[in-house]
Amino acid sequence: MERIFEPGFTTKEFGEGSGMGLVVVQSVVRNMFGGSIAVDSRPGGGTTVTVTLPVPPQRSVDARRAGEPSAA
Repeated sequence: MERIFEPGFTTKEFGEGSGMGLVVVQSVVRNMFGGSIAVDSRPGGGTTVTVTLPVPPQRSVDARRAGEPSAA
């Protein structure tokens, strides 16, 4: 489990996977959205992947309306 976010790590046979999937997901979640990703896995019990993203600050109704096109 500690290696799943390492570039090139895969559990598949040679030539069947690049080992970049979770690396890319982690990078996008952290760097583009400021979030986090956690994995919990138990043999015979499945795997849970939790992605946590911050909620952006709430804008006022007036500020949202200012950015909307007006009805003609």
